[in-house]
Amino acid sequence: DDWHMSEPLAISLKSGEINTIRIQLVHYREKGPSLDYLKIEGLQTSSPSPSFRNPPKFMSEIPDNEWPYGLGEGTLRDAQYETDAVLDHYFYQDNVAPFICTRIMQRFQFSNPSPRFVGQCVKAFRTGLYQSGTQTFGSGDYGSLEAMAAAILLDKEATDNAVASDPSYGSMKAPMIKVLHLMRSMEFGIRLPTTLTGNPLQTTFDTVLPKIAEKIGDGPYEFPTVFSHFLPEYVPDSGPALSAQLTSPESMVQTMPNIVNVLNGMISMIKYGLSDCNSGFGFYPGFASCSDDGKYERSIGRLFYEPPAGITDYERAADLSLLLTAGRLSNEKLNMIVDSCAPNSPLNSTYYGSSPSS
Repeated sequence: DDWHMSEPLAISLKSGEINTIRIQLVHYREKGPSLDYLKIEGLQTSSPSPSFRNPPKFMSEIPDNEWPYGLGEGTLRDAQYETDAVLDHYFYQDNVAPFICTRIMQRFQFSNPSPRFVGQCVKAFRTGLYQSGTQTFGSGDYGSLEAMAAAILLDKEATDNAVASDPSYGSMKAPMIKVLHLMRSMEFGIRLPTTLTGNPLQTTFDTVLPKIAEKIGDGPYEFPTVFSHFLPEYVPDSGPALSAQLTSPESMVQTMPNIVNVLNGMISMIKYGLSDCNSGFGFYPGFASCSDDGKYERSIGRLFYEPPAGITDYERAADLSLLLTAGRLSNEKLNMIVDSCAPNSPLNSTYYGSSPSS
């Protein structure tokens, strides 16, 4: 009479329906054992008997505090077993490796990796090993992130410059990454102005970009969903990417207001430091006014980059190109920048200052 080994459940074809069965408890039971594996047997055939697998279940449907007392298994042990089983069920599912690989690849600037590229990453994730020349990466265990990262960063699609000519190669840089790129490459540092009068100011604090996601559509915190600020499968609703069905997750937040706010905030940081001046990314610190005089009196930090001494204007432009565009500016663009900075250039700020009507 142990419920673990109770009488067989009554199984019969449901009247009027094809391939539908009814499972009934024996007449004196109100609850029965959980079905973990059901095998349907009939006439002997040359093919295996059909069967299907239910999710693993260890917890009893009969609790210990109901009759028959003491026969249930609603215990901590079984809860742990079932939790471990379902986590293994998720982790070793066939779709896990390609799912993780494609999303990590997108964060490494590969919005549309080729099937071969994804396959290499999947193989490394599952085997836990990746071979590059004489070097082996990974622990040899399923799910090795070291092997997966090596498969992404050392693959020929990541290291061969020839693939850069493919229109589908690469990705759009997220707004927040653009802002951080400017701050890091131009050596942003926290420094309060020293020309102010009054009591000394607090000098130990963190860099804060208040409500940055509301301004540029992207940010390190306050994600609108568990999928961050943009979806990995997003395809722009116009242009060549739509006709080619190319995914571009970061394009999801590239609205005109966000683009303008990114540009305004960057220009403000260059001219005024990190402040609220002219739609800047900072906040009003409680002192000084917006003044483009090189004192940065309204900021809590600024860009400290200085070009190397003793170099030409072209070399300065080339240095900025290396830091801000990874050296992608052509000679034509570099010469245009140099010419625009000449004292008599219409694009020079001093020219506009002396002749606004021009």
